Amino acid sequence: MISSNKYIDVILPLALPKVLTYSIEGDQIKSIVLGGRVIVPLGQKKLYSGLVMKIHDQRPKEYNPKPIESILDHSPIVLPEQLKLWRWIAKYYMCHLGEVMIAAMPSPLKLSSESRFVMGANDHPNLLESDREIMIHEAIKRDMVLSAADIQDLLGIKSVHKLLQEMVSQGKIGIYQEVNEKYTPRKVNILLPGPLLKDEEATEELFKSLEKRAPKQLETLMQFLQMIEGAGEKGIERSLFIRKTNSSAQVVKTLIDKAAIERKEIERTELYQDLQVTGLKALSAEQNIAYKEVVSAFELRSVCLLHGITGSGKTEIYIKLIEDYLKQDKRILYLLPEIALTTQIINRLKDAFGDMVAIFHSRMTVRERTEIWYDLLKPGKYKIILGARSAVFTPIKDLGLIIVDEEHDMSYKQVNPAPRYNARDTAIVWADFCGAKVLLGSATPALESIYNAKIGRYALVELKKRYGGLKLPEVFVADLKEARRKKQMHEHFSKFLLDAIKETLEQEKQVILFQNRRGYSPYVQCMSCSHIPECKNCDVSLTYHKFTNTLRCHYCGYMLKSPSNCFACGSNKVHTIGLGTERIEEELELLLPEAKIRRMDLDTTRGKNAFERIITSLEDKEIDILVGTQMVTKGLDFDNVALVGILNADDMLYFPDFRAHERSFQLISQVAGRAGRKSQRGKVIIQTYTPDHAVIDWVIRNDYEEFIKREMTIRNNFRYPPYCRIFSITIRHKLREIVDEVSLELAKRLRKSMGSRILGP
Repeated sequence: MISSNKYIDVILPLALPKVLTYSIEGDQIKSIVLGGRVIVPLGQKKLYSGLVMKIHDQRPKEYNPKPIESILDHSPIVLPEQLKLWRWIAKYYMCHLGEVMIAAMPSPLKLSSESRFVMGANDHPNLLESDREIMIHEAIKRDMVLSAADIQDLLGIKSVHKLLQEMVSQGKIGIYQEVNEKYTPRKVNILLPGPLLKDEEATEELFKSLEKRAPKQLETLMQFLQMIEGAGEKGIERSLFIRKTNSSAQVVKTLIDKAAIERKEIERTELYQDLQVTGLKALSAEQNIAYKEVVSAFELRSVCLLHGITGSGKTEIYIKLIEDYLKQDKRILYLLPEIALTTQIINRLKDAFGDMVAIFHSRMTVRERTEIWYDLLKPGKYKIILGARSAVFTPIKDLGLIIVDEEHDMSYKQVNPAPRYNARDTAIVWADFCGAKVLLGSATPALESIYNAKIGRYALVELKKRYGGLKLPEVFVADLKEARRKKQMHEHFSKFLLDAIKETLEQEKQVILFQNRRGYSPYVQCMSCSHIPECKNCDVSLTYHKFTNTLRCHYCGYMLKSPSNCFACGSNKVHTIGLGTERIEEELELLLPEAKIRRMDLDTTRGKNAFERIITSLEDKEIDILVGTQMVTKGLDFDNVALVGILNADDMLYFPDFRAHERSFQLISQVAGRAGRKSQRGKVIIQTYTPDHAVIDWVIRNDYEEFIKREMTIRNNFRYPPYCRIFSITIRHKLREIVDEVSLELAKRLRKSMGSRILGP
């Protein structure tokens, strides 16, 4: 017999193996919505905001479902297509739905309760056993309610949980759970014409009065009238007006008090305003052909791969396609692999589409991301969403097109924590659920994408000429082995590269130097016993950072002070080994003291606007030499860069990974493509100990087809992706013997069904 009661399945922002079922009252059914949040209890004390994913009448057999506490949303904040996508991610990437929820939603939308402490049933002062209990009792008596953090500050100790638990169990204090809404809409003050300005006689009288007695107020009022003419009924944001006119806040307040200006508080979530739309650029003949081929391809396939060489103008084709989908009243998601790229791309999209563009990435504040999330749920808001991989989770209604720029880039892959998703592949699945199209763009597409195009799963469009007829840069090789033999090395720079840098600077052109390792040195090593300090969590060597004199793990963030003596043997013969961007910057400052040098890596771009400042400085020619990691390889477009130097190609070529050659070809080709993009032909110099390596030869000849053919053959012979799927199983335990034993046993059992396909442990 089916129960007449109603139940809901709720996703909680926790790594739980399955969703939990809760009961709802009869009148609550009218307010419950799929994709909306409800407050639910978990365990005896905690409350969480969970997401409703199913409404049904099947009572769970295993446990007695608890009733929900309250309803937070009366309209969905997660779309049905998104819930479907979340289920696919959880299944395909083998994780829990709660982990997907954690990754997908801005933190202010994921609420959990906080413990509040009040007077208990046995709160008599004579029962208190210690000074700390007396202090807690007196504080609660005074303030009525305290949080655990309040009590922690009061006592000045790190953890109070054990003490509080004992006091609660003895009835000395009481406890309850409180859930606070973390997000409130951002409010701003706008300025509008006041009542006085709506009466001609009063306005004339005001001007005469200010002219005689308050010339500064008159000047500010005149500036306000000039600006309000263009702003209209929207008004002018108070802080923006003060900043742009260099006015005094006190003068503005006085004008408000005189009723010349009216101040009004409103919700304001538009993060990008006052944008000047300059329109679309005309496509070249080659771009126009590629554009038409993409449009035709979308009639037959839902996914199209645009393979366009560096500098061919793929972005202009994207913009033309965006215009087409806007005319159909569709929304567009534009994914980029690196936050740094949003700085340049947003300017190009703003020029074409004005304030229809929203940005969503992890460097934005949680408030900004939450505001964008809510705005996307409204029909009249942003039409174009630009962001890094996390933007694939945004709630976009009427999705028509997804553009995945630099689709080959490994930054689209989330490594830790779960879900370990690839935003490119996730975007393709999401588009399929929404009936949207996907355009993958790259100068060096991933082998998986090329394979899918060859078997007909994707359409393929190629763009083989640079925009404006410019030639690809000349590529030269500096043989490091030969340079060292002839004693022509200056620190880590060959004479060939150093002379080219000097010549470029003399021509008032700019240089980009690429080394795919941040820090000063990859590791430090004892010359006596060969010990290399490693991360206690990750078992990888710690990178030396000279600026902070620390050793850091680039995986988990573990850090310790750089040793003057070896941790193992105590010797003082501890030397730095290898080359990082920090060291390159230091060496260049000694070799070229007049040059203006900047570094662009994770260490120098941690701030919210750090990317933008560096890119703007390079565009404004305030930087002569930019030293960077792979951040500088990804689609950046600079007019004045004439030389690109790759400090050590061997670091990439001999990395122990089956994709090493593919990534080396992609990185070298991409960074080479930053040179000579506007006027004259650029130059690229690759420093290497193996100048005859096949990958370097393919890069010099720009022979992508031969590279693909050779690499595909190797992958097929060794049963590597894209011809099969490969995944790793990691086993952890505090005792190495148990790890060894379990690993061997697991491999033995797996080989019974999978044979030689099992590698390791």
